[in-house]
Amino acid sequence: HALALAARGFRVAAIDLSEDMLKHAQTRIEPFPGLSQNIELAQGNARNFRLNRKVDAVISLFHVMRYQTTDQALSEAAQTAAAPLAAGGVFLFDRWYGPAVLKTLPSLRVKRVADENLSVVRIAEPDIRQDEHIVEVGYQVFAKRPSESAWAMFTESHTMRYLFNDDLRRHLPDAGFDVVGIYDWD
Repeated sequence: HALALAARGFRVAAIDLSEDMLKHAQTRIEPFPGLSQNIELAQGNARNFRLNRKVDAVISLFHVMRYQTTDQALSEAAQTAAAPLAAGGVFLFDRWYGPAVLKTLPSLRVKRVADENLSVVRIAEPDIRQDEHIVEVGYQVFAKRPSESAWAMFTESHTMRYLFNDDLRRHLPDAGFDVVGIYDWD
């Protein structure tokens, strides 16, 4: 997204918690020197990162707000988004929509993908804590190359919060935001 925004003439500060993801992002933007000069990469946490300049928009994609699993974390992330915004600036983000989560509860999912070089199987097993609006998803990922006889396996856990419109209306004004719109994704 940083490249797409830079290609449209925007100056972009791209923030990520993961040093590995920032290294990956650097390799993705290096082939575009005309655009990469307008992209600044920085490591930081959505709850406390501070940019030392004003911006017109803060855009938070890939459910960053989903990982703010407490009211305090959600408020801190909103304050982080508000801090660099110039007057009239906007905060755009996606979220995991609570009513949809409750209508179609997360369930055990298995995903298989393969090509001539690699086979991967991912098992996602959710633990739903409705009273907290939390889903903890345990992932098991198995990978195997055709030349190997054994599968490699790793596990990972993601604790995520689904949000309701009232959550947004309660926490965003505390950071100085007016909620001007809540929109469907598609």
